[in-house]
Amino acid sequence: MKTSYIKGISVTLVIVLIISIGYHLTTVHGKPLSFCAYQPYWVRGCNMTEIISDLMLIKGMGFDGVKIFYEYIVDSGIVEPLLYYAKKIGLKVIFATHATYWGWDVYRTIDFPNETILSNYKRELGAICGNITAHKYDNVPFIAVLYPIPFNNSNEKISDEEIHQKLDSAEFKNALIDIVNYVKSFGLKVSMDTEGDPNRFPVPLIPNADLYGIMPWSPNTDYMNTIYIESWASYFKPTGKQVYMSEYGFRTGQWPSAMASNETVKAKLITDFVNYCRKNFEVFTYILLFDNSEGGWGLAEKDTRILRESGIAMLEALRN
Repeated sequence: MKTSYIKGISVTLVIVLIISIGYHLTTVHGKPLSFCAYQPYWVRGCNMTEIISDLMLIKGMGFDGVKIFYEYIVDSGIVEPLLYYAKKIGLKVIFATHATYWGWDVYRTIDFPNETILSNYKRELGAICGNITAHKYDNVPFIAVLYPIPFNNSNEKISDEEIHQKLDSAEFKNALIDIVNYVKSFGLKVSMDTEGDPNRFPVPLIPNADLYGIMPWSPNTDYMNTIYIESWASYFKPTGKQVYMSEYGFRTGQWPSAMASNETVKAKLITDFVNYCRKNFEVFTYILLFDNSEGGWGLAEKDTRILRESGIAMLEALRN
């Protein structure tokens, strides 16, 4: 079989490697579970033919599972196909859900929890959870519910005082408790995940959550700041519940956090990341398979699925 080599390894080679060694790239029993975050809508327009190839790449790199950004997958009708094909090739699935779609042009996060936001969020959660239970998909360890923190961005000018008032409000906490209870009514476990430093944006602890997720992007260039990671994890440790690495990664370009000077440095940082997470977390997630609009995060080229240097480093680290 002819395989192209362009600054990395092609998806064809990875798939052949899986077949030839009988899926031995899965983690050994007892090791932490590794996930790769993936955006079906934003990178593939919910095209299942393309998505299946991406899932095969994720599997071939040695990840145990895929963390699906859930936007638009319900109305596109691909929830069950995603679950089916992921299970067929041996991938676990975590759905990363957010009541206001990460503050884009669907709902204003500052308006959470109004009736419209809650009803639509529950409609989509119900469709996802219902598919899981109706078809008895046992490859979903939990559903991730992201705290809808109303960050100040280009669309919403919100003061820190307003943000803190929202996070401290009883309606905010009670809405999240209700959401968690709703997901748990399907017999599924639930994590509460925060995109913001909980020491700066102190989110309420949700007593009925099963675990908590953190996203402590390094504030330092070319360095995985483990002290910063621990400061996030420490916020939730008093609950006695598991804390997992919800999302983490490195990007090349010009950004204020999670920065790597180039692909070579990024590749080394990814090796450090896998080694660190295996010692400190039971579940960890790399942020993205392909670049998003911010650029630089991806492990592979979107159009060719050829692994970058960082993608090769991830494959090798997961195999060890």
